[in-house]
Amino acid sequence: MQREARWSRALGAVAGAAVAVFGAVALVSLWHDLGIPPLGLSPTSILGLVTAGLALLLTATAVSPGLRWTTVAPAALTVALGVLGLVDAATRLPVTERINGLLSGESFNGLPPRDLAHDVPPAASLAVLLVGLALLLVDRSVRFGVHPTGPLLVGVIVIAVVALAPSLFALGVTPDRGPGTVMSPYAATALLALAGGTLLARPERRPLAGVGTGTPGAAVTRRIGATLLALPFVAALFSAIAAAGGMRRPTAAISTGTVVAALALVVVLAQLVRSLDEADRRQRRLMTELRERREFADTLLQQMNAAVMVLDADRRVVEVNQHWQALTGQPADAAIGQLPPYPWEPEPDDGDLVIRRPDGTSVPVLASTAPVTGPGDTALGFVATYVDIGGRKRAERALAAHAAAVETKNRELEAALAFKSDLTSILTHDVSQPISSVASIAELVVEAWDDMTDAERLQLLRKIHTNGQKLVAMMTELSLLFRLDTGSVTARRAPVGVRDAAEATVEAVCPGLAEVDVDPQLAVLADREQVRHVLTALLKNAVTHGGAPVRVEGRREGDHVVIVVADEGRGVPAERVPALFDRFTRGSGMGLFIVRHLVEANGGAVRYEAAVPRGARLVVTLEAATTAAAPAPEKAAAPAG
Repeated sequence: MQREARWSRALGAVAGAAVAVFGAVALVSLWHDLGIPPLGLSPTSILGLVTAGLALLLTATAVSPGLRWTTVAPAALTVALGVLGLVDAATRLPVTERINGLLSGESFNGLPPRDLAHDVPPAASLAVLLVGLALLLVDRSVRFGVHPTGPLLVGVIVIAVVALAPSLFALGVTPDRGPGTVMSPYAATALLALAGGTLLARPERRPLAGVGTGTPGAAVTRRIGATLLALPFVAALFSAIAAAGGMRRPTAAISTGTVVAALALVVVLAQLVRSLDEADRRQRRLMTELRERREFADTLLQQMNAAVMVLDADRRVVEVNQHWQALTGQPADAAIGQLPPYPWEPEPDDGDLVIRRPDGTSVPVLASTAPVTGPGDTALGFVATYVDIGGRKRAERALAAHAAAVETKNRELEAALAFKSDLTSILTHDVSQPISSVASIAELVVEAWDDMTDAERLQLLRKIHTNGQKLVAMMTELSLLFRLDTGSVTARRAPVGVRDAAEATVEAVCPGLAEVDVDPQLAVLADREQVRHVLTALLKNAVTHGGAPVRVEGRREGDHVVIVVADEGRGVPAERVPALFDRFTRGSGMGLFIVRHLVEANGGAVRYEAAVPRGARLVVTLEAATTAAAPAPEKAAAPAG
């Protein structure tokens, strides 16, 4: 195919160059008599042959579509010269006479002007005009299967054949009558060369232009042109054979022309029918391929796992697949043909894009739109894709919940490790000291029993007893601490008289070291033993770390009772206050940590306040009871710890 195109271009270039040279020689002959017979063309038509030949040469030798602009100027000049020739033949304007005179050289020779154009038939100028238009439109695309140059070139060939016919049929007429003609055979031959060269050089014969060679209209044009080109020569051959056979020349010419015309008509019609049949088969084949491709595209679209929506260049919905209908809850008919804004357009919700279904449910999606581009990056349409990420979001939420549970377990493990570390520290320091004291005193008593007096033995045994009591109290607190840490401590709440509980606790813990200032009718709703344990821990802390005098105060504030254990010691440094009720805080041991948990278990709260001008105030708030508790025993048992 490329080799055929190269040969076509070469032949077209040769034809253009030959016609340009022929026209140039004819123009020179108008200025200087070179002995060339009259061409039957006006000077403007002869110049049109030159410009048309140059346009054909440039068209055939252009190596890229970007160079085709070089053919526009000579082709346009050819059209202008053809129009000028037609105007001159029809109107005899002075302007056209002047132009013809300049081209023929009459104004330079000083001779009387000759009528060089007005006796020339307008067919030659018409042929030049048609050739110029064909060359000007040579780069136009094929429309409806026919290139625009085809009809123009057929017209040129018809004019040239008509001009050649008398000369070719000269053998079929009487010798004493010269054949009349619209132009000389040389000029007609030049026009045939232009028409044939343009047929060879036009884009449908050249892969460079991007148009195939198989369009039915192009094939018909080439075949009609070839038939018309061959018609006069075949007719002349038949006429000569008939005359040589003894047939009278006019009869031979007429009969031969009729037969050849009929045969040519049959050939052209047969070629046309064949071309149309081929075009029909090709169209059916293309329709079948198009239908198969459409079915494949539809199947592919429907089988995609994502929801897909196809849009045109104006973003009008063209097609949607089944997954899109299931995702949005919309039928395809409700979407096709719609323009933005769409009712199913994804909306942002908590950082995700969601589609609102007609039933009110929302589906989180991952949305994307990609353009479908054509030549020059022109947007031919768009493809919108929606991916349901509901499963992924559920998995993310489950993973986040699991991570939170793991984090909670980690914190619990960290707390357990911290508890173990703190407990180890307590056992190492607080428990080991009384145990070591008991062990050393017991060893001393055993070894020196006989050497001791009764008073010395009693004194040492009392120390053993005191340290033993400390160990028992410490073990009691540790046991309570374990139960608090596991959450197994519960409060059996009942009305408890605050004054009675406070006096009994002061008598057991620090007799004579604390004052009680509480209304006898004041009562709280709490666990009696746990209230006693709280007061015991607070009094011990005030006596041990505070300073006298120590006071226990109580008052009612609305639905709550406020119990205050105050002292006038140095107080608690500000940097230690936030962690005062934490576990194993230095200086408070386990007591205040246990106090906080016991108060909270009874629905209350505990806090620290700095006393003015000095001292500390530990404030407990509990729910007030409507009925005071029964009086406490005259002397309460010593609390554990």
